[in-house]
Amino acid sequence: MDCAEFAVLLAAYTDRCGICGVRGPDARPPWLVIDHDHKLGDWAVRGMICSGCNRRIRDGVRPPAEAAAYLANPWFVRRLAERGLSPEPMPEPPVGTVIAGRKHKWERTERGWEPTPPGSRRYTSTWAGLNHGLGPYNIRIVRAAEAQTPAA
Repeated sequence: MDCAEFAVLLAAYTDRCGICGVRGPDARPPWLVIDHDHKLGDWAVRGMICSGCNRRIRDGVRPPAEAAAYLANPWFVRRLAERGLSPEPMPEPPVGTVIAGRKHKWERTERGWEPTPPGSRRYTSTWAGLNHGLGPYNIRIVRAAEAQTPAA
């Protein structure tokens, strides 16, 4: 999320907690936090909430009805829909495909997703790991795998 996206997010919540409605300056501490779905990744921003509501969600305390409505309609799903994108990850491309994230590239090999160029300081990952870290809209195919032709 860049500064422009943060401004859109903050405006969408009119500087109020998306669950209890407390104003940011009146919260304890006096600001709102960016809430995201930990299961999906940091990119899956649900909205802005106060620290108290964030703690209750994190700790698994049964959320009030307002929290259920908030959790059922996350901000990232609405933003992706505005862009014509789906929050669902694309199917894993075949071996030989090269993808790019925000700054780095990976190639799918038999061992998994290897950083490219080889020897870079990035890590080998799984498709689920790349989707968790980058989100479905930060992965683009740079080079498709070549079609495999059967040997004669």
